[in-house]
Amino acid sequence: GTQIHSVTLQGSAFVESKERSYVYTVARGRPAHLVGVDLKTNITVVNLPLEYTDGSWGITESTDGILYVSTAQGVIFKHMPGSNEIENLGVALKGEKVIWDVVAGRNGEIYGATYPGCKVFRYHPKDGFKEISDGPVMEGQQYARYLAYDHLHHKLYVGVRIGISVHEFDLNTGKKRMLFSEEDLKSTSFHNLKLIPSSSLWRIYQRLQ
Repeated sequence: GTQIHSVTLQGSAFVESKERSYVYTVARGRPAHLVGVDLKTNITVVNLPLEYTDGSWGITESTDGILYVSTAQGVIFKHMPGSNEIENLGVALKGEKVIWDVVAGRNGEIYGATYPGCKVFRYHPKDGFKEISDGPVMEGQQYARYLAYDHLHHKLYVGVRIGISVHEFDLNTGKKRMLFSEEDLKSTSFHNLKLIPSSSLWRIYQRLQ
């Protein structure tokens, strides 16, 4: 079966609590499984099927300690670390087939990036899903692929591929702008987007191919 012939681990996240440290990852399959391991004891603490989906590229922990899993069917799953339950929150945006990446924002919110509409959405338990990109992040593109959130300035950075570019969303004002184009990056593909604190500054790092 799939778990033998496609032994792939995809989205992963480390979760710290007062007493325990966990790593969560998704094993591909039909269905895919969310697997959590206690890093102190090396014991698997959760192994839950993600119904109707075969994989996930993104996992993030919100500021209020909830684990969110994005999937290949455009669905978000919710899991409370320490429990043995998982909740299907449904399709984030109608017509979007894949949620490539998810990141935590402020006050329990998360953001997600989608395909094929090249869109970005916000989710909060009180508000539900809402598109914030106002259409494609970049016209003519399908993949809003990578996200990075700036907690200091409340800004979201979106990596688009194929035909790569990086865009900044100012979540305070709603304004967006392109930071880097394919010509600027001197590359046709890239595989990550992170914000790294250095002294009091935040810098964008891309691992380019």
